[in-house]
Amino acid sequence: MIRELYPAREPLTREAYQRILKSDSATLFLAGLGDIIAGTATLVTYFKPSGMVGVIEDVVVGEAYRGQGVGSELTRAMIAEGTRRGAEVLDVNTRRDSARLFYEQLGFKQKGLTRDYY
Repeated sequence: MIRELYPAREPLTREAYQRILKSDSATLFLAGLGDIIAGTATLVTYFKPSGMVGVIEDVVVGEAYRGQGVGSELTRAMIAEGTRRGAEVLDVNTRRDSARLFYEQLGFKQKGLTRDYY
C-alpha cells in the first residue's frame, strides 16, 4: 500500500516491518475491512527540547476504500495514541492539497509551507 504514496520505492521487506513493529518510537496502524487491509499509517513519537512530539506519517488508504472513513479512523487512532504517549504536539507532513484539506477537517491547522528537499 505504501507504493501508492511512493511509487518508485520497493515494497518493504518482512524484516523492515519487523523493525517498525519492534520500535519504541514508531507505531504502525492498520485499518481493516473484514480480511482486507484498507489503510495503513505510522505514528512516530520522540522527545526534543520543547517536549514530546508525535508525527503522523505515511497515511495511505487503498483507492477502493477512500471516502469510507478509513483515513479518519486511522488518524483518530493515532491522535489517541499520541495523546496516551504524552505528545504535546502532533504534526502531519503532506505535499498533497487533498490530504491537507482532509487533516484540516479533522482539526489540524497549517503552520507553514516548506519547499521540496533535494
